[in-house]
Amino acid sequence: MPWDSDSDVQMSESSMYYVANYYNMSVFHYKTPRIPDGRDYMLEVNPHYIISDQKDRKNVIDARWIDTTSGLFIDITTARYNLTHPAGAGMISCKDGHEYRVCSKCEA
Repeated sequence: MPWDSDSDVQMSESSMYYVANYYNMSVFHYKTPRIPDGRDYMLEVNPHYIISDQKDRKNVIDARWIDTTSGLFIDITTARYNLTHPAGAGMISCKDGHEYRVCSKCEA
């Protein structure tokens, strides 16, 4: 996408609570054959990740994986069940406005 120079991922609300409580501001060292010395990545969780309101356009990213060498990052948003969605139950959404219908077989 020409207007967005980073990668974006989503995770469940329970996973976001977990990483926020146990891994916020953690630095992970990762090695690959391409980078034998490895590189450090920091997980930074937005202190307002718990707020699910979509009206605050400055609060849409819940966390980031940041490459401490280059500064490049991966945005992480939380996918939450949207109990007030007009389409009814089975909808999940993120603060950035993305919405998804959950497969009824997957909810069981």
